[in-house]
Amino acid sequence: MRQFNISGKILALSIVLLFGLSIGGSMIIGYWRTESSKIPTRIESGPFAGAYDPAAIKGSYTFENIESAFKIPVAQLAEAFVFAVSGEPETTQPKSFEAYPQPAEGEVGTDSMRLFVSLYTSIPYEAEEDTRLPYTALALLRREGKLDEARWAELKDRYGVEMESPNEVPKAPTSETGSTLEIKGNTTYGQLFDAGLTTLTIEEVIGIKAGNRDQVIRDHLGAAGLEFSQYKALLQKKVDNVQK
Repeated sequence: MRQFNISGKILALSIVLLFGLSIGGSMIIGYWRTESSKIPTRIESGPFAGAYDPAAIKGSYTFENIESAFKIPVAQLAEAFVFAVSGEPETTQPKSFEAYPQPAEGEVGTDSMRLFVSLYTSIPYEAEEDTRLPYTALALLRREGKLDEARWAELKDRYGVEMESPNEVPKAPTSETGSTLEIKGNTTYGQLFDAGLTTLTIEEVIGIKAGNRDQVIRDHLGAAGLEFSQYKALLQKKVDNVQK
């Protein structure tokens, strides 16, 4: 009888311990899932095995989460997707892209971030058919050496769209004509700034960092191996639009 009581107590204790471990394990697993929900899965095989997968990026990730996983500075993410940065860039989320005016064809959304990260890191990703990328994102990729000229031109035609930026400055009259700037061979960056273009808008077009105020645009582009004639009309269109 005593042996039965001891066995019964051991059994009861085992059940309690098992129950406790079950609850504790569930809590631990739940905590791990919560904590890891902002971490993309890794690629399991192939040349990029072990790397985080751009395809696993979720709309709820913040720019800070993406920087942590893919080593892309928040400042560059904010520059690429400047249209969506209205507060702290670290907390900006790709899912917020869809709340902004979209292009006539395609969409700038979470998949745009996946494509951008893929191009930045060279980790392959097949974007959705209607995915688009802001010109600011493509300009940054080109400037950072992630795209050569041929690839940049190809992607610009395939994915490039202009997104309205909250950082655009109001138009301003210019001293050259009194109202509208006509871009010529001796036009400086300062004249573009005075006409109402931002540095980001200019860099969207030329694909490299803009020069200082006193630099002649043609000379600056020529030093970078770019033909001024290829960008003159595009810059003129930007000026005409901002001064309407």
